[in-house]
Amino acid sequence: MKQKALQIIFSVLFISVSHLGWAQVEPNRAYSPSYLKTGSRNATIAPSSAFFNPAGAVWWKDGHTIELSVLTLFNRQEVTDFRLNQSYSSEIVGIPVPAINYIYKKNNWAIVGTLGITNGGGTGDFEDGFIGLDFLGRSIVQQGIASGMFPSDNPSDYSIRNSFNGAFIGLGGTAGVAYKFNDWLSASASLQVSFQNNFTEGELVITHTPSGEELSRTEVDFNERGNNLGFIFGLNIKPNEKLLIANTFRIFTELELEAEVNDGKDGNGLFVQDGQTQLATYVPTYQFGLSYLFHPKWRAEVNMTVFWYDLLDLGSDENGINRADYYNNDFDFGIGVEYQVTEKLNLGAGFSYQTTGLKDEFQSENLFETSTANVHLGATYQFNERWGGNFGMQAGFSTDEVDIPASEFGSRQQITRDPLYFIGIGAFHTF
Repeated sequence: MKQKALQIIFSVLFISVSHLGWAQVEPNRAYSPSYLKTGSRNATIAPSSAFFNPAGAVWWKDGHTIELSVLTLFNRQEVTDFRLNQSYSSEIVGIPVPAINYIYKKNNWAIVGTLGITNGGGTGDFEDGFIGLDFLGRSIVQQGIASGMFPSDNPSDYSIRNSFNGAFIGLGGTAGVAYKFNDWLSASASLQVSFQNNFTEGELVITHTPSGEELSRTEVDFNERGNNLGFIFGLNIKPNEKLLIANTFRIFTELELEAEVNDGKDGNGLFVQDGQTQLATYVPTYQFGLSYLFHPKWRAEVNMTVFWYDLLDLGSDENGINRADYYNNDFDFGIGVEYQVTEKLNLGAGFSYQTTGLKDEFQSENLFETSTANVHLGATYQFNERWGGNFGMQAGFSTDEVDIPASEFGSRQQITRDPLYFIGIGAFHTF
């Protein structure tokens, strides 16, 4: 009976963690400290245009320019289960992988390239345990008592210890060209290659406290790997020297993730199987940006990014629902200003708002999103004609809580997020 309960509950956990959590991938939104500086980079012509606005690179200075930067983030979230009267907290930490933007500009042509994190880049650590594994452990105890397989009839005689952590990381780069047709129109085309490497580790241990005997141990340790291509097209319109309007479109091929179980830790064969594959995809995006120099020292920026879930087919879940239908189209909005304090020092600030695409009825402790309001601040300093530096920081505040009603497999839960802190520093060189 214990094994039957294990199969049922692990099946529920497998569906909720693996199939729902990794069906869609939103492209990276921050690739330079200059984004953290104002929250609006879709119409930039600076070195970060290689990522945010490739068609804008033709308005940059002639020669080679390379930008190297490092960004990281920190966030804590908490899940409260009202039936268990218990809270579970987790930490998300950004892996400080360097990002590179490159531009070679000559006359009307520009070559652009990037290397770095194409999506994700964070690790999640459920330091107080994972609610799904805790639920599984309590169910195993109940079944063990009912079947007589466990030595005591008192549930309080058993301790349940679990841990869960993982990472979702896409690494890759882009390469492309941009061309300026005349003084007011430019276009670009780029190719993106991305290599995905996700990992999941977890364990569930049940011990009979009076005797210290370990009754059950379930371990999970696996990677999911895959690769895909992206196609990026840009169009810039520059009606005059003060105004730039930028449009960038990104579409992607399917991403097939294949599981590789480490040391045989597959959750007793029920959580994941070695070689198992799952289709995923990056979400197609449209980026709009506007940059306007309204004063010799002041520049205003407007940003909008749309994640087009309507264009996706993520396959059907166990209820026959297309997983793309879990989401509405997702929007990011941003406004920013830059002030040229001196010839060398530029300060920036901004505000951005990221909506949640995930519909309320599909929110769970394993798959949830909250809308976020972000405050941006940063600076750029030009040391000399060839060298410059960027610094940016972002503080994000969730504007809502996720309240999950009781269901067949769980009780009512509430999910809250602490502020998200994002920081980046970098340098750029022209030669």
